[in-house]
Amino acid sequence: MTPFYFLGERTPSNYLQIMAHSRDHIRYHAYILRLWQERPATTDQSSVWRFSLEDTRTRQRRGFADLDKVLSFLRAQVEEGGASSFTDSPTR
Repeated sequence: MTPFYFLGERTPSNYLQIMAHSRDHIRYHAYILRLWQERPATTDQSSVWRFSLEDTRTRQRRGFADLDKVLSFLRAQVEEGGASSFTDSPTR
């Protein structure tokens, strides 16, 4: 199959066509990123940001204790071709 290139606006109907033609040529991951701030129980502690990624295909979620761990996970997805399984134990 030759690569399929689309020029123009992506609409819901032609998006499926794009994905069908490019399925063998492009690997992709789609995640929903959620981030929230947890406030400490006492005023002498600082608040902490937490993160999660949800795989849009499987709906599995993975939690992260800090931004560096989120970025490390995503970097591994890119550099290793997705070798880091989303189902591995959460990084906390």
